[in-house]
Amino acid sequence: ESDASSAGLAGSSASLPSSYKTSALSAVRSQSGNSCWAFSSMTSSETWLLKNSTQAADFSDKQVLYSAFHGSGDVFLPSYMSGTTRYSWNNAPGNYLYVTAALARGCGLGDETRYPFNTDDLSDAQMSDSLLDIDSVSFLANWPTNYSDWRGTAWSDVTAEVKQAVIDNGAVMAVFNSSSTYYTSSTNSYYQGWTSGESKPGVTHAITIVGWDDSKVTADTDSPGAWLIQNSWGSSWGDGGYGWIAYNDASLTSPTVYRLAGSSLQFVRDKDSFSYTGTGFYQTI
Repeated sequence: ESDASSAGLAGSSASLPSSYKTSALSAVRSQSGNSCWAFSSMTSSETWLLKNSTQAADFSDKQVLYSAFHGSGDVFLPSYMSGTTRYSWNNAPGNYLYVTAALARGCGLGDETRYPFNTDDLSDAQMSDSLLDIDSVSFLANWPTNYSDWRGTAWSDVTAEVKQAVIDNGAVMAVFNSSSTYYTSSTNSYYQGWTSGESKPGVTHAITIVGWDDSKVTADTDSPGAWLIQNSWGSSWGDGGYGWIAYNDASLTSPTVYRLAGSSLQFVRDKDSFSYTGTGFYQTI
């Protein structure tokens, strides 16, 4: 299920703590190439599992990435075009929609030890060899795309909703511009502003939001406060793989929550038959 509605997730900023960090966190990942979107989605899924059960898992990043570009019986997609650049499937850019499509058709969420990150092809059975199924994916209300809403009520409402989603689910996947131009090493934080008359800044990187601190100082001198993020650049980056993004970073977009299926969460897949499209939804215009 892919739920564009965010009913039940929004929270009043007055009821939210000034700082928060998800108590149980999955291991820090080290991504390959442009695959941050696959890595951050699996981090978010693992964190949800830790938050909502006593189970832990290390989901295969390679499996969901491969499944996003290959359908049933498909052996004819060795590469991917983005503009005029050709990428191999294991180094291709993507987003939360690619992940949602793969998970919705029963692929992904397999064991990392069975499917470590490499360039080997997967069979249909291997693509769907999963520990758990997805229950729902929620696309939360997005940060505004109009300059007039930046730092305003609409922006603050999204901040409050994402905070509540982190409390409820453990983690929220999001995307931003990770250019070093906007990184301050002394505070281990990112901040990109917005100039009137310009479009909302573009994005380059997917991360996992696992907390926040209203008093965190960043390059946003107008107001403190930042998201605590779990990155996928290895534990040598930032503070053991963690860093910060200012609340008002203008590039922030696409907050997404992954929830796994099953009440007992004993790593047993549903026995019901599912009907789904063979290729899934992986592109938008």
